[in-house]
Amino acid sequence: MVPMTQIWFIAAAVLLLAELLVTTFFMLPFAIGSFFAGLVSLVSDSQNIQLGTFVIFSIVGVYISIKIFGPKKINLVILKISMRVQTNILGSRLFQLPN
Repeated sequence: MVPMTQIWFIAAAVLLLAELLVTTFFMLPFAIGSFFAGLVSLVSDSQNIQLGTFVIFSIVGVYISIKIFGPKKINLVILKISMRVQTNILGSRLFQLPN
């Protein structure tokens, strides 16, 4: 039987390699969660603690990645201005944008 430590570290490596193939930071938080769960499995044999560590670090990682790499408010403002300019150039109102 394979120890949980090896499973966590193999999962972290596979997720990290999969992250390199994807253009977004989607799998990175889960790879980090798997890595920390592997570290916890070195200290504790409780799978509940390991799974809890994985879930907590993954959720925190997803939250941080959304805050860092998520859509910025300024991008939405630029998009809104761009749409107004395009509708004014066309001479007709294709979109009714809220002020």
